[in-house]
Amino acid sequence: MFSEKVINKISGALLYGITPPKLETDREKMISISDKRTARINALNADALVVYDIQDESNRNNETRPFPFFPTIDPYNYVEGYHKNIECEKILYQVVGKYNSIKFNDRLIQINNKNYLSVFVGAASKHQEINMNLDEAYNLWNESKSKSLLGGIVIPERHNSKKDEHLRIIEKQKKGCSFFISQYVCNIEMVKNFISDYWYEVNDKAIESKYFIFTLSPCGTLETLRLMKWLGINIPKWMENDLLHCKDILEESVRQNIRIIQELIEYCTAKNIPYGFNVESLSPKKLEIDASVELFNEARKALSEQK
Repeated sequence: MFSEKVINKISGALLYGITPPKLETDREKMISISDKRTARINALNADALVVYDIQDESNRNNETRPFPFFPTIDPYNYVEGYHKNIECEKILYQVVGKYNSIKFNDRLIQINNKNYLSVFVGAASKHQEINMNLDEAYNLWNESKSKSLLGGIVIPERHNSKKDEHLRIIEKQKKGCSFFISQYVCNIEMVKNFISDYWYEVNDKAIESKYFIFTLSPCGTLETLRLMKWLGINIPKWMENDLLHCKDILEESVRQNIRIIQELIEYCTAKNIPYGFNVESLSPKKLEIDASVELFNEARKALSEQK
């Protein structure tokens, strides 16, 4: 159980992430998609299911989005309507800026009643119009006296540019976050730089280190690769070259992800930072979804070998 691993700092949590279907999806297709997902995720025996809350990030990036943005079903409504039979904890992303305080309080009550966990998501950019910022959301969560764990987002790329992601994370800890989930990891050096700065900071100040979940995803097409870059995921030049010139981009991507898993296990273990992995497919294509299942099982294998 994910919550128990976080509370007891037991490394090795395995999560699987999904995005709800498009809002315009008809009910018959929605049921078909969700039934397949439920069967696939239950077969994985994951510690938790991560359900994303997608927002339009076009105001953060001047380049044209590789795939058009379509609003998706609210994560709470999607889980309640279609995924009650998934047999693990649920972690729901919450884009807090779309709520006012009254509606957000209502959502917190709903989530608490179902024992769902939350990850609060801030604005995609400083230019985005919002009704509530992260600090206000944290205040409301603390006032609600929620019994479920609260998570935050960690972005190694932001640490690479601003050098202060470790300080941001410590501030989020103070506001109630017990665990942190990264965006898709490609550049292992950026992740290790963040972990190093965080570890030395919490040790110097005698602060408790929290639980980190590193997100992984296979990349099976050039379109998926372009989406990754558009989303701000840093892909080392050597990795991009290898993906572009290999015989099988999906097979090469899985191989590179396994290497990242092994390196993160070794580094986090050495630093005594509790960790786990979240596997998703950025693409709705069957081959990449199947590869995400393969990657999930490879992560489990690597963790078992660590023990």
